Amino acid sequence: LPIFLSVQCESRHHATHVVMRQYVHEAYPMWSATHPHRACPDSLRDLEPYLHADPRRDAWGTPFDFHCDEAAGDATQRLRITSAGEDHVFGTADDLNSWE
Repeated sequence: LPIFLSVQCESRHHATHVVMRQYVHEAYPMWSATHPHRACPDSLRDLEPYLHADPRRDAWGTPFDFHCDEAAGDATQRLRITSAGEDHVFGTADDLNSWE
């Protein structure tokens, strides 16, 4: 890859990981504190009031996917965010995950 494309790809990966970390480590704990009777949000939209932006899409423009496991003991493992990555297809090698 030319250096510019490599740097651009790395910056998109970084930007996407930053947003996923914001969802998991900032927005979700704040949401949980204000919704003690619920373990999981219905959608990522429920977490938006607790973010500084409206980033429901990854750096490539694909909406994030999320899974929430109500049985998970650790809140940071309960909410899992996935980006489809550069190819815009979930379940492929370039997916980005909040738990990695």
